[in-house]
Amino acid sequence: MTESSFWSELRRRHVVRAAIGHAVFFWLLVQVAEVVLPYLGIIDDPVRWSVIAGIALFPVTITIAWFFEHPWHHHTGRRVLVDFVVIGVIAITAGAWVVRNLPEGTLQRSSIVVLPFTIQTDDSLGRTISRALTYEVTSLLMRSRSIDVIRYESAASPLLAGMSKSEISSRLNVEHILAGTVRMNDNQMQIRATLEDALGNVLWRGDLDEDVDELFKAQEELAASVAEILGSGDNMISIETLAAQRCEMPTDPSALERYYTARHYLELRGADLEHKPQESIDLYEDLIEEYPNFAEAMSGLAWAYWVQPTYDRNVTIEENSPKAIALAEKAFAICDRLGESLLLLPNEYDHKNPWIGGEQQFLAFIEMQPDKNELYNKYTRHLREAGRLKEARRVAREVYELNPLSVRSIKIYAVVMQYMGNEPDLEEAISLYDLQTELGSRTPNFARWQKGANSCGQDIECMVDNGVLPDPLLEYLDEMRIAYRIPENEAQTAESIAVARHVLAETEFINWFNASACMFDHLTPLFFDAWDAAEYPFDWYGPNVWLPMCGNVWATDEFKAWADEQGLVEYWRTFGWPDYCWPEGDRFVCAEAS
Repeated sequence: MTESSFWSELRRRHVVRAAIGHAVFFWLLVQVAEVVLPYLGIIDDPVRWSVIAGIALFPVTITIAWFFEHPWHHHTGRRVLVDFVVIGVIAITAGAWVVRNLPEGTLQRSSIVVLPFTIQTDDSLGRTISRALTYEVTSLLMRSRSIDVIRYESAASPLLAGMSKSEISSRLNVEHILAGTVRMNDNQMQIRATLEDALGNVLWRGDLDEDVDELFKAQEELAASVAEILGSGDNMISIETLAAQRCEMPTDPSALERYYTARHYLELRGADLEHKPQESIDLYEDLIEEYPNFAEAMSGLAWAYWVQPTYDRNVTIEENSPKAIALAEKAFAICDRLGESLLLLPNEYDHKNPWIGGEQQFLAFIEMQPDKNELYNKYTRHLREAGRLKEARRVAREVYELNPLSVRSIKIYAVVMQYMGNEPDLEEAISLYDLQTELGSRTPNFARWQKGANSCGQDIECMVDNGVLPDPLLEYLDEMRIAYRIPENEAQTAESIAVARHVLAETEFINWFNASACMFDHLTPLFFDAWDAAEYPFDWYGPNVWLPMCGNVWATDEFKAWADEQGLVEYWRTFGWPDYCWPEGDRFVCAEAS
């Protein structure tokens, strides 16, 4: 058969058409696989399997096209339909084969909680060993990137006291539980550990008898055993590798107890825990005095200094910032794997645009230290301030699901849901704030307050009657009535703005008036008044501009100039637009309807 006749035969038998159809079909399959399969729990290179199937089955498609000559092949439309049906059957069959033959652990990522080890000898050393085992095994498994791990704060929550393992599994929505006992005999640790699934089936038992000085070795052995059974994925990092990268830490149990307590206090901080940062600072300072090369403690102390002014008005950012930066520099010089410290320092991820630099740093340092909750919390706030609320909700939800009994994780998630603005999200935020209260937080339920405010609309008398208007503003009730009235002419508009500016200056109630700029069209200038009051940090009130009711603010030329001046437009064009804004040529527009 000559070359031309062979080509003609290929065309007659529609082999070329089948080849093109196969390529188009599997190209579409790859696109769908990349987007859809991760949401079904198929997380390990789903696209790879689609590509492999497409390449492997190409000869099959060609062979079928060559030999399958249907009696009515001269009817082109029917033959095309037959071609695609055949290819579809091949794809479905191949997909079923791939799913059946995927390695165990690929279809669904494993999840685990490491419960505090039960102390069989009630002494301080036993309690410290239990805490160290639980904290570090959890940390190692988190950093291995192979398993979803419930954070220590939730695993050790008093709310789980008295629950059975099946109840704990259900409450934390987790598939596996690692639990065990610790018995101390002088300086000898007798550790008994059991890995079970949610149904109570024992997957692994381990007995370790080690000297206290071998505590880190025991932690690594426990984590490695679990990772060997549950871990999976091309991106998995071995426990041995992680152990070799560990920053130098003291082996003295007393020092470790102080370190874990200090970090726990720092993560617990909140409106009702103002004293915790100072207690954390005291513990860290003692540790560094005793262990001058304890880089993890230096990094923790740097962050304690950094956040202290937020909770102690007697301390200023100007006072604490140099101390925090100096400690971060020293910690990073000792151990260069501390992304937590690097976030406070000039680094390779910096950018002249602070929004772009912030995004780059958070993504890099979360990859570097996925076990540091504070990095996720700060990244969520960054996204919220930039108006990327849906992305903020995704990150906050992931952190909350892995730390569902943490007051701080709950609060971060609740705030994001509250900002989403619609009724279902607001109801979920109300439930989250209630859970905070159940866990002992005295933070007010701001979402319930916002629901009341929404029901009052622009009616200030309703706000007063329903306790929505904050107490400090009740002293200015007559002025507030003038500010909130709907003006009938330009003179009344000017008077309302002037009165509102006066009350703002008198009370410094910046959050309220920033939101008022969105509630009342005639008070729109108040947002920019708040911005011009440079003594206020942006994160106190800036995110309010992304409330769904702020369309009147977005529509102004001042907002477009403000967003451009702050570098937000360049950031949006780089990392993605906020929920309510999108580009139109060289400009951008914002509206709730987006």
